[in-house]
Amino acid sequence: MTIRLLSTLLIMAVAAATTTVAAETDVSQKTWVAVHDFTISPDLSKKGISGWSIAEEMENKLTQSGKYRMITRAKIAKVLKEKNIDTGGSLSPVEMGKVSQAEYIVTGELKKQGDRLVMVAKLLDVSKHTGELVKSFDTWMYDDQGEKINEPVSFMIAALAEKLTMTPGEFLEYGMGRIKAKDYESAFEAFREMQRVTPFDQIKIVMTDIRKNPPPDSQLEIPANEQDAGKLFDRALELMAKGENGLAAKMLYGIQKNQYVGELIKLVEITRALSKNQSERTEAALEEASRKYWNAVKNKEQQEKEKDPRALCDEALGQLYGILNDKNVFLSPLTRRRVEQMAAKIEALKKGMYAGPSADGMWVVPDLEIVFVPVKPGILTGPANADKNNPQIRYLAKITRPFWMGKHEISIQQFSKYLISLTLNDRNARYQVEKGLNLTSEDCPVNEEYNMKAGSGPTWGDPSMPMTGVSWQGAAAFCKWLTTAERAAKRLPEGYVYRLPTEAEWEYCCRAGNADGRYYYGDDMAALGDYGWFSENSGNTLHPAGKKKPNAWGLHDMLGNSWEWCHDWYDDNFLSFDCENPVGPKNSSDSTKVLRGGSFTSNAEDMFCSARYNFDYKSGKKNIGFRIVCAPAI
Repeated sequence: MTIRLLSTLLIMAVAAATTTVAAETDVSQKTWVAVHDFTISPDLSKKGISGWSIAEEMENKLTQSGKYRMITRAKIAKVLKEKNIDTGGSLSPVEMGKVSQAEYIVTGELKKQGDRLVMVAKLLDVSKHTGELVKSFDTWMYDDQGEKINEPVSFMIAALAEKLTMTPGEFLEYGMGRIKAKDYESAFEAFREMQRVTPFDQIKIVMTDIRKNPPPDSQLEIPANEQDAGKLFDRALELMAKGENGLAAKMLYGIQKNQYVGELIKLVEITRALSKNQSERTEAALEEASRKYWNAVKNKEQQEKEKDPRALCDEALGQLYGILNDKNVFLSPLTRRRVEQMAAKIEALKKGMYAGPSADGMWVVPDLEIVFVPVKPGILTGPANADKNNPQIRYLAKITRPFWMGKHEISIQQFSKYLISLTLNDRNARYQVEKGLNLTSEDCPVNEEYNMKAGSGPTWGDPSMPMTGVSWQGAAAFCKWLTTAERAAKRLPEGYVYRLPTEAEWEYCCRAGNADGRYYYGDDMAALGDYGWFSENSGNTLHPAGKKKPNAWGLHDMLGNSWEWCHDWYDDNFLSFDCENPVGPKNSSDSTKVLRGGSFTSNAEDMFCSARYNFDYKSGKKNIGFRIVCAPAI
């Protein structure tokens, strides 16, 4: 809204008005009004929202206002029954006016637009059975899921009912008062709604002569405050409707002469940029928060795929609370409610991230910050000939239950928290841990106090490095500890544990739907450097997790950086027949467990989705780490 237009609204100089609006009819206390069922979009009807219930609540709000003489829906139903009228389940607004003898009908619609609920309310003139539009207002709120949807709907009904009962003078009065309170957003909104219901073209004609020959102040009725100005404005419109334009013009000119109105105009001009910036800041914060909310839910935008969903939530909440707590920002009740609503929505999402794995999104283990990606059931099919030097028969394995795969390998920092959390004075606990961890080895990234080693060794110095040098036993002990802790916190689905992935689960996740490719992205070895660390690009050293591109399911470093322990004992043949949820042999003659994925020491030609290796389950090595799954117990 321009300064020129805003000034026009305040002093009734309407040269800048660009929209022709029909003359406002004073419906209050003079006519009968009924409420027609609102139209509801099908997707909202499925949530239990009905046009009848909205109409009933709207009727109650309008009745409470005392502005209209209401013909209740119960009375209309009684008339229909007495006259034995079969409506076939519906009446048009005009037909409803005929039956009820109402002169005006309130109706509207509620629909979904993206993540927003949009409601429109209209006042129709049906006195001549034409259904001419007199007033129309709209508003929106965010769509709360489940039963909470009733709350924003009720909020919108109340807001629209209030607007439907306000006269142009009351909009003027409210807007002027909001400027006085420095609530510029509400003032702009009031003047915008005032413009919709004010006959500016007629005012312009009425004011033409009086501007040329202004009368002395003694002949004018000059309002003392915004309340008087609003009442005087409504009286002027009533006189115009009766054809008494001369007296109406004097009243409108008197409003212009009011010193307070003039001061307000100057104030608006001074603060226009501020109010515009505040409004833009609020809308931008809402849009950004909404975007980050959906990224946290779906992790869909490339630039934020690497971020922890909870970090996205915290960023969004920081923006919203910054708006809510800024004493220099004055929000209208509706806008404040929108901001609070979005903040509550994000808080609920963040809280849910601590409630345990969900099939709808990623799960982050509290404190440890282990990010898990949901994996749906499906079929793993291996290539008929993955590599000419490693011929394999084609295999098929069905994964029948959903599970969650670690987005990264377990890091040094995460493993250290596990070690430090143990009772160090318990010699048995220490013995069990150190069976799977050679603390004296130069390849081990943690010291005997279970803290990360300092310095610049090839496998330590950065807490985000994969935890290497840990044996299969040590990795399994970590999983057992995490299972016990999360089960005690009641965050584990029934029948699920944290464990190492089976070979089938690992390759199913590595391929991420690519059944025949040598790599999860295709067959081009030249592109391997974009997705993994191996001998030709690693500098013969380990690298922090997640620095290379993920596969199609968002999993990082499935090829390269460090070999990863699997649950299964090793056998020369991975799969030789079709099966469901394969686990591997019950034992191994040489006491070795399966390793998958290759490492920073592997050659490029040896690193592909179906490549396998094995190692003594009681030993660790500088290029062997592990990632874990939250999956059915086996």
